[in-house]
Amino acid sequence: MKRTFNYTQRKKINHEDVELAIVRPNGVPEIKVLKLDINRLELPITGQVWLEIETGRVGLVRHSLGVVGNLDLSPTFEIDEPDLVNLRFRIKIVTYDYGNAGKLLAEVDHLSLSDEGSVLSLLEVMPSSSLGQRIWKLEITESGPELFINTGVGDWGAVGHSEQFKSLVFPQVVFEIYKWVANYDEPDEGSIEKKWQKLFASNGYDPELLVPREGYPGDYDSYLETTAHEVADYFARKNKALNEFNRERL
Repeated sequence: MKRTFNYTQRKKINHEDVELAIVRPNGVPEIKVLKLDINRLELPITGQVWLEIETGRVGLVRHSLGVVGNLDLSPTFEIDEPDLVNLRFRIKIVTYDYGNAGKLLAEVDHLSLSDEGSVLSLLEVMPSSSLGQRIWKLEITESGPELFINTGVGDWGAVGHSEQFKSLVFPQVVFEIYKWVANYDEPDEGSIEKKWQKLFASNGYDPELLVPREGYPGDYDSYLETTAHEVADYFARKNKALNEFNRERL
C-alpha cells in the first residue's frame, strides 16, 4: 500500500462538492461554477478561492471566486469554442493573511468538463422577454434545444441554474429532448444531436437502440412516448428531483 504524508496540512475538496457547466447566455461558451461546497473544511473565512482553467492553446488562467466567508459563484468565464475540446479545471484556496499569504489551504485537481457531461452543459439556456406569464419554454431549433427563461423573473441565469428550477423543469425537458433526438438514426459525429445521443447512451438509454419505426409492430408513437417517460423518470431519480425541490424550500 502506498503511503502519503501531508506535511502542509492542506485539505482536500471532494470532486462531488464541485459542479461546473458550460453556459451560452450570449451564444459564446462560458464556464460557470454551479456548486462549491467547502463548509465541512472549516477554512479561514479570509482564504482566497480561485478557479484555474487550463487549455492546450491558451494555458493557465486564474479566476477569483471570492473568499471562503463570501463565495461569489455568479461570474461566468468566457472560453473560445476550439478550447472546449480540452479543458482542465482545479479549485485552490490560499491564505490572504499578512506574512502568510499564498499558503495553499485546500484544493481539488483533475476536474474536467465536456459537452456530454450533463443536461445543463448541453442545453442552451437563454433569456426571453416575450414569454408573457410563462416562466420557461423549450424550443428545438436548428442549433439544438434551447431553454428560454422569462427575464421577468429577475436574475434569469441564477433561476435557471437553481436546484429548485431544475428539479421542476428538467424531467419534462429531458422527456421532450429524448423524443426529438430519437428521430436521428445516424447523426454526424460532433453534432449536437450526437452529443445528446451520447449523453442518453451513457445513462443507459441509447436512442439508437430503439426499434426503428418501420420495424416496430405496434403503435410506434406510444412506444416512443413510453420510453421518453422512462428516461425522464430516470433523470429525476438520478438527480433526486423531489428531494432537491423540498430542500430548496427549507
